[in-house]
Amino acid sequence: MLNPVSDPFCSTTNHINDAALEALRSLPPRLNTNRLFPLGPNQTSMLFGRVLKRAGIEDFRLHDLRHTFASYQAMSGVAARGLQALLGHKDPRMTMRYSHLSEAYLRAAVNCVQFRRDIQFTNLKDGTYLAPGPSSKTA
Repeated sequence: MLNPVSDPFCSTTNHINDAALEALRSLPPRLNTNRLFPLGPNQTSMLFGRVLKRAGIEDFRLHDLRHTFASYQAMSGVAARGLQALLGHKDPRMTMRYSHLSEAYLRAAVNCVQFRRDIQFTNLKDGTYLAPGPSSKTA
C-alpha cells in the first residue's frame, strides 16, 4: 500500500511504502513542530554531503537517489505511467530520462524470447510475418 506524505516545500504528494511508514512512525515525536524532519532544504543536502564524506563515497548527490528509485521501479515491472505518477513528472520523456535499465536487466529481458522451430513465422506467399497460433500440443 502506498501512503501519501505531503511535502511542505512543494505542492506534490510523495508516496512511501508500508515498511518506510512504519519506520518513520517508530521515531520519537518532535516537539514544537509537525514536520517529520525539521530541516530546511539546504540543510538536507549539507547533512547528506557530510554522511557521504564520512562513508568515503565520492561523486554522488542526493538527487542520484531519485534516479536509483526510478531505475529499480522500472526494472521491477512498474508500468511507465505509474512510475511517471510516482515521480511527479508531467512529461513521460522526463520519466524515461530518470529510469535507467541495467545490462543484466536487458540481458534477462532478451533471454525471455524463445523460438520454437516447429512454427513457421513468415507467409511464403507475400513475405509477411505471422504471429504464432495456439499450440496444438496440450499440457
